[in-house]
Amino acid sequence: MLTASALRDLIVEAGGDADGAADLEEFLTTGFDDLGYDSLALLQAEALLRTRYGVVLPEGTTAELACPRDLLAAVNDRLVPG
Repeated sequence: MLTASALRDLIVEAGGDADGAADLEEFLTTGFDDLGYDSLALLQAEALLRTRYGVVLPEGTTAELACPRDLLAAVNDRLVPG
């Protein structure tokens, strides 16, 4: 299972520091656009998820997700059967 903290670190590595997210809960619930992450940053995050965790998201998944909490759920759905 991917933790919220690990996901934040991965997204920050992919796209730089989040704009205006003071704490982890705020980060998880703030929209990607509001955090300053564009589609390129999310593609980089997908690549890191694939190489580090073996998670392959269906094409276009990140474009449909509103915030990091949604991405965390999508990743963990693929990591944990069931």
